[in-house]
Amino acid sequence: MAGVDIGGNMAKPEVEHPALAERFLIEHYRPVWNTVVDGFGNHAPGRGRASMKRPRWDILHPGRPWAQKWKPAETAEQIIAELGA
Repeated sequence: MAGVDIGGNMAKPEVEHPALAERFLIEHYRPVWNTVVDGFGNHAPGRGRASMKRPRWDILHPGRPWAQKWKPAETAEQIIAELGA
């Protein structure tokens, strides 16, 4: 979708069904954070989940204190090798 030029500013087009548009874009472009590297949109989970493994996103991008409490199931090198990078 193209924006509308109004005096040098691009106006965002209205999306009638944002969830459908998001789903199409994810399926079409297959961004790595939605396909291979899970955990991008995670928030700190509630109690009783001490046995969980650290999300792949947090293995590659450490920084969320709550994720550091969990043991990683794999190394960053293993994930990168799977990505073919």
